Amino acid sequence: MITIAVLSQKGGVGKTLTAVNVAASLSDRGLRVLMVDFDPQADLSASWRIEDEDRRPRIEHVLMDQIEVDEVRVEMGREHAGASLTLVPTAYEQLRQQTARLLGGDGRELARLLEPLRVELDVAIIDTPAGDTVFGRQAMVAADAAIVPMLPGYHELRAMTRALDVIETRSIEERTRLRLLGVLMTNADSRWRSTKEYMRHLGTMSEADELALFDTVIPRHQPVTEHARFGLPTVWLRPMSSVAVAYRQLAGEVHARLDLLATDCAAATLPRV
Repeated sequence: MITIAVLSQKGGVGKTLTAVNVAASLSDRGLRVLMVDFDPQADLSASWRIEDEDRRPRIEHVLMDQIEVDEVRVEMGREHAGASLTLVPTAYEQLRQQTARLLGGDGRELARLLEPLRVELDVAIIDTPAGDTVFGRQAMVAADAAIVPMLPGYHELRAMTRALDVIETRSIEERTRLRLLGVLMTNADSRWRSTKEYMRHLGTMSEADELALFDTVIPRHQPVTEHARFGLPTVWLRPMSSVAVAYRQLAGEVHARLDLLATDCAAATLPRV
């Protein structure tokens, strides 16, 4: 199993949207995929209409050693033939109650939690909160690779740069093998001058091996916000929408890079940040 953390130093850049749509798209490609909601806001869980009032066990119960991780997995996509997609959910602000426990540990609690699932799954995708938090640090230790979404804008570019710095720092401090799978431009209109300018800037950085950049750009599209209301990702709810088409294309890029990451040549192909 290869584990991907979706990370950003800034909120509102499409982390959860990316996590849920990439996960669903990879499962449609035949991979066995796990989603992990490691954000106290519980937006990933809410995207699948898992309500806070639901008394089902969550990831916080696993962290408290009350239950095994396999007992909290929720199967998704039953109506999508061939899809193998499960979720480890959390409830709103319940995960934050584990902050002291996580700060007092060795930083590898999430990694150990996921270890029993490593043999039976192909990919795990971890949704994280914005900023340099204990939850993001746990995800970086547990992950093999990171996706960093960003919006086209000056402050967003600064936030992306900080995210890459944090990934590099944590990789060194925790002695992990975390690599940047790619920076992803989201909610972008290719007709806008600002989008073109920032894409050129990122392209220059990519050519200089300063970062890995996805070719796919996720376009602006208002109905994308409706997916949580129906409890389905956009790629399943509106499969012909421009956003769904883009996320399926992104999944193809992710799949190819995961194959490279699993080989000895990954170090040369996917530069460390």
